[in-house]
Amino acid sequence: MNKLKQFAPLLLAVVLFSSCKKEEEADDSTTTPPVTSIQSDHGKMKLVYGSTTMDLEGACTIGNISGHPTITVQDATDAGRTFTISLMDNLVPIVSGTYPFSTGVGQPAAGTVGAMFVDDNVGYWSSDQASGSVVFTVTGTEGVCTMTNVPFQPHPNINTGATAVTGNVSGTFKFDVQ
Repeated sequence: MNKLKQFAPLLLAVVLFSSCKKEEEADDSTTTPPVTSIQSDHGKMKLVYGSTTMDLEGACTIGNISGHPTITVQDATDAGRTFTISLMDNLVPIVSGTYPFSTGVGQPAAGTVGAMFVDDNVGYWSSDQASGSVVFTVTGTEGVCTMTNVPFQPHPNINTGATAVTGNVSGTFKFDVQ
């Protein structure tokens, strides 16, 4: 009985917190409209391989891979699903234009970009075959990147079976230009 008295406040706090959390979630779903367009620092990407479509929607962040500026869109519901595009230093600051893909993610040639679409549970696709291009449009302090049906190659050591096929990536993301 003494142990129950010791844990009663903790148990009560957990129950109260859980019920408050459920109420917040219910309030959010009724007051927040669904995302119908891309917001700044937000992106929607899609990979189609074989008969499978993987959607990715979430926050867009700017970082660094192998010393090159990168922009990453991470899925809001699956942190292991990301799209990353790597830029050569001579492309920063980003100006409006169409940029071809280079071979090798993280080491793009001058004036090109490299990109990858990763799902930790499914596979890894990249722009290693240097086919396709992306369009960057910069207006003031906002940048928009758009791509349509760009072929991405499966990683030969990671993707097996149904995932070992070329995928096509499409999507748009917005980011702040600094």
